[in-house]
Amino acid sequence: MEVNNCSGCVASCCKLTIDINRVEYERLNKLKLSESLMKQSEIFTQKNPEYKGKEQFFDGMYKDDFAIIKKG
Repeated sequence: MEVNNCSGCVASCCKLTIDINRVEYERLNKLKLSESLMKQSEIFTQKNPEYKGKEQFFDGMYKDDFAIIKKG
């Protein structure tokens, strides 16, 4: 697979985040890509620290947008 060199690129596509569902999250996590993944429940508890430790509860609330892939 060829990797493109984006050093001269001015597009913002490498800064996009992409919503993924739970199945996609689990597949990518098994491929050791966890550094590029972030669950919506983690994002929520970072913004609302009073809910830290309750991520598992919030995981059930997110369906098609269970997590994001951070590109870049």
